[in-house]
Amino acid sequence: MSAIDPITLEIMRNRLQSIADEMTASLVRTAYSTNIKDRRDCSCALLTTDGEVVAQTELGTPFHLGVMPAVVEVVLQHIPIEKMLPGDAVFSNILYPVGPGHLNDVALVSPIFYKGKIVALMANQAHHVDVGGFAPGSMAFGVTEIYQEGLRYPP
Repeated sequence: MSAIDPITLEIMRNRLQSIADEMTASLVRTAYSTNIKDRRDCSCALLTTDGEVVAQTELGTPFHLGVMPAVVEVVLQHIPIEKMLPGDAVFSNILYPVGPGHLNDVALVSPIFYKGKIVALMANQAHHVDVGGFAPGSMAFGVTEIYQEGLRYPP
């Protein structure tokens, strides 16, 4: 592997950072959820095919970014990267045992293809208003089981 000169490295770093920021801006612009549109309770990242973060947005929620690699790890445990196809979008809010376990924080992970080969992953995590818990907003106080918070969606 040849060394990359500092100028090229900085250009590529900023380019990837801009892609992650544009992903978040698009998510916010197109969202119906007030948590995403108004509170910006969401985050986006570009990752390697192994789930390592390459670039992440600075526009969203830092908490989501902290667990993003773990979220992608859980997704890849359930759906290996070799099985992903163009257009796939893996949806999940089951982030145990590595994620926060907050059912309202829903993740979406998609492969990025170039010339027929997966070269990267993109992911977002966003707080959705309600996932079907017994209290409005799926934010019930005093629950004793996660099933009371809402529906659990495996990858």
